[in-house]
Amino acid sequence: MSTFIKSNQINSDQALQLKHYLLLLVIMTLTACTSYRDINTEGQSFWLGGYTNKKLDEGLFKITVESGTAPIVYKIKVFNMWNRRAKELCDESYQAIYFNVKAISPTFTNNGYVITRATGYAKCNSFNGDLAKAKQIIQLPESVVASKLIIQNEQLTSSTDGGCNFNTMPLEKLEQKGDAFYQVRNYKDAMVCFLSVYKLDKKSLNKKHVYQRIGLMYELGYGVEKNIAKARRWYKLAGLI
Repeated sequence: MSTFIKSNQINSDQALQLKHYLLLLVIMTLTACTSYRDINTEGQSFWLGGYTNKKLDEGLFKITVESGTAPIVYKIKVFNMWNRRAKELCDESYQAIYFNVKAISPTFTNNGYVITRATGYAKCNSFNGDLAKAKQIIQLPESVVASKLIIQNEQLTSSTDGGCNFNTMPLEKLEQKGDAFYQVRNYKDAMVCFLSVYKLDKKSLNKKHVYQRIGLMYELGYGVEKNIAKARRWYKLAGLI
């Protein structure tokens, strides 16, 4: 009799463990989805996913979308998010080039878990050129793209007489220049502009996206030394924590 009870107890424990595993699997399947969030500004998250986009030319963007880590493939979700981001960047009208969706296996998870990634290029109707020209730009080496960013940065620096000054420039202009420096990866000058924005906005704290970017630069060490404590303070001003 005792042997029978012990055997039943083992089977019951195994069944309970199986139920817990299945429940965990269901929760992860439901929660590890694709969130509409900008990875460049909000940071990489393997559980939430998100999108990144890179401007190659006026009206031409590379867009990458990732789902969160999950035991199933989210092709439709990443496809829809990719199109949503393309519409935002192109003001609705665009053409997708070299678009593909695939599942990748992240190294930090057990076998069977995947991230669904959609990658492609959006050629907006505002792009000055045809499909052949767009493909030519897309196939340019990274070094050429980097050179274009350097030229844009030099032109931008020239237009601000060397940088941003809250004593001589209005708030909106400082914000605009800071964003422009940020886009061409001149994070040091972007920080000068963003801090100037703060000096004029610190009573109202309306420029949330500026403080979010300052926090990200401190978190990732963009143009400044990494400092998590400072990053948290700026994230708090941005209303993120």
